Amino acid sequence: MRAGLLTETILLQESVLVKNEFGATSMEWVDYLQTRANIKFNSGNRVNQNNEIFTSYTLTFTIRYYHKVNEQMRIIYQGKKYRDSEKRIIFADDKLTTE
Repeated sequence: MRAGLLTETILLQESVLVKNEFGATSMEWVDYLQTRANIKFNSGNRVNQNNEIFTSYTLTFTIRYYHKVNEQMRIIYQGKKYRDSEKRIIFADDKLTTE
C-alpha cells in the first residue's frame, strides 16, 4: 500500500449501547477512528419507481489495516454516512476494503 494514494479523510464510527436515566437502552454512534483512505467510485444506478427517483452507487474505501476495524462500523465521508449493506468486507495484507 502506497501511503500517497490515501488522499481522502474519513471517519469511522462504531455503535454502542447506552442506558438513559430510565434504564432503557438505545444505540448511539461514537467516533472511533479518523484516518486517510483511497475512495473509488465503482458503479451507479438510477431507477424510477412509482414516480420516485432512486439513485444508488457503489464506493470502495481502502484504508490501512487496523485490528479493531470491522463491518459493523460506518464510514463518514464528506458529511455522508456509508454503511456496508451486504456485510462484505475484504481484508488484505495491509489494507481493508469494504465494497
